[in-house]
Amino acid sequence: MEKAKTDIWQHTMTYGAILGISITILAIIFYILDILKYNIFISIVIWLINLALTVIFVVIGTKNYRDKILGGYIDFGKAFLLGLLIVVFSSLITTLYNILLNTIIDPTYFERTMEAVKEWMGNFMYNKGISEEQIDQALEQIDSKEMPSVVSMIFSGIASSAIGGAILSLITAAILKKESFDSQ
Repeated sequence: MEKAKTDIWQHTMTYGAILGISITILAIIFYILDILKYNIFISIVIWLINLALTVIFVVIGTKNYRDKILGGYIDFGKAFLLGLLIVVFSSLITTLYNILLNTIIDPTYFERTMEAVKEWMGNFMYNKGISEEQIDQALEQIDSKEMPSVVSMIFSGIASSAIGGAILSLITAAILKKESFDSQ
């Protein structure tokens, strides 16, 4: 039983690290290409790419654990835990990258992103015929936003990943579970 606990931690950390590094490499590429996430279309595409990578790694990680370590069988709870841990471990890496980006690599990134959001939102609201007073109020709210603290970035990065990971893991666990007749 002790070996199985060690294996689950090692397994999920490995898949989580690979997932986290993959998402971070994509984020670095988007940063180098200066693709800010202020455009709604680009934001959706980036989100879908990250979601696809996450689904792929959770499914592969869970299937490999089920088939290679557990002999082809896994219950719902263990499959859920595997998926959740893979996502949480990957979020540690991506959160660390975001902290480094916003504090050391490019301390102006947050401000530039907020400026781009203001410009996009102002144009969007203007094109929708919203009054200048309402536009100014909305843009003032964006101006009042400050870069989150490192602690806040850590908490929000891991918490949002855990919530999304839990939802994804519920789905993948339901699909990938394969219980033996002995456990029923």
